[in-house]
Amino acid sequence: DNTMITLDSHTDTPMLFDAFDLGRKEGGRVNLPLMREGRLDAVVMAAYLPQGERNDEAHRRAFDYAVERLTHVEEQAIRYPNLLDIARSTDDLRRLKREGRRAIIPAVENGYAIGRDLSRLHAFKRMGVAYMTLCHNGDNELCDSAAGQGEWGGLSPFGREVVTEMNRIGMMIDVSHAADATFDDVIRLSRRPIVATHSSCRALCDHRRNLDDDRIRALAAQGGVMQICLYGGFINHVHPDGATLG
Repeated sequence: DNTMITLDSHTDTPMLFDAFDLGRKEGGRVNLPLMREGRLDAVVMAAYLPQGERNDEAHRRAFDYAVERLTHVEEQAIRYPNLLDIARSTDDLRRLKREGRRAIIPAVENGYAIGRDLSRLHAFKRMGVAYMTLCHNGDNELCDSAAGQGEWGGLSPFGREVVTEMNRIGMMIDVSHAADATFDDVIRLSRRPIVATHSSCRALCDHRRNLDDDRIRALAAQGGVMQICLYGGFINHVHPDGATLG
């Protein structure tokens, strides 16, 4: 089907790019040979950052690291110009599909990367970042994480600025990893649909990281999209190695 685009909305592959070649079928679970075999047209490659110390110097290092990862993503595209390219718009996605090339969509996982500085958000936008996941496994300057201490009771004052600015510049807001209170604040504040790029269903696996049915319905009602995370612990937290889709 030349009109349907298959998309994986979240991979952490850029963390491997110091010694990983996207064109080779080894060393990772996402690469060009596997994308062809699986008929995967497009993949979001996120610059993932674990939560670290929260001070100006640590935030600067986090931003620099994210930029480095995103640069590695671009280098992979340059290495294989006949096979893939960076997609920065839906038009790019459709064009690459017609041309028979794979699409890579850059993203950032963890708003820790911007610290308290909106100019870093703008820098990511210029690099083609499609979405930013607000947090990871720990509270940051933007919001509370599902794995955090509930420092802000949802979004922080700065986090509210970030949500508004992401709406304004056209960057999607990813609520995977966010605390329930953060999700609720974002769904109320955002004027654009939001996404949960790698979340699973709490009704099927009672993990704090998963979304309950009411929040999944709220996401859908706003026009948002959720992609299931196939990590075993989020599908079957009692026996993660035995997790199945059956």
